[in-house]
Amino acid sequence: MSDLLDWSMSVVEGVQALEEGIFKVFDGVPRMIERKAPLDLPGAWVSFIGGRLAVQFGLIAEYGTLEQLALRFTGFDSASEIDVTDAITEIANIVGGVAKRTMISQDPLLTSGLPIFLFGRLVVPSRVDQALIEVQSSVGSVYFATLIQKDA
Repeated sequence: MSDLLDWSMSVVEGVQALEEGIFKVFDGVPRMIERKAPLDLPGAWVSFIGGRLAVQFGLIAEYGTLEQLALRFTGFDSASEIDVTDAITEIANIVGGVAKRTMISQDPLLTSGLPIFLFGRLVVPSRVDQALIEVQSSVGSVYFATLIQKDA
C-alpha cells in the first residue's frame, strides 16, 4: 500500500476510535473523496515527522460546524473562539495520535508536533500527495486531510 493510503486508513481508525469512545457525533461512515483538500477552510493541523515521511494532518470544516463540534465535545452551552480552537485542536490531536500509533510500525522515528489552529488558507507545495476523508456529523460535513511529503 502507499504511504498516503496507509495513513488515510489509520485516520479512519482514529475517527472510528473517537466515535466508539468519548465523542459520538459522526453519523456517517468516513469515506475517501477524490479531490484535493479544501485548504481554505479553518481547522486544526498536526505535524508528524519521521525518518522517511513528513505528514500534515488536518481536521477542517466550515467554522460553524467546528463551533458545533466544539460545543458537543466540551458540553458547553456556548463557546468563545478560543474554546473552539482548543477543542478542535484536541480532537485533531486525538485522531492524529491514533493514526500515529498505527503508522509508527512503518516509521519508528515518527514524532508528532503540537497541533495548531489556522483560520487562513494553507498553501502547500505542488509535490505533496493529498488525501481527503469526509465524515458526516450531526452538525455538518467534516474533512480530515492528509498531506504527505516524502523523504523528510
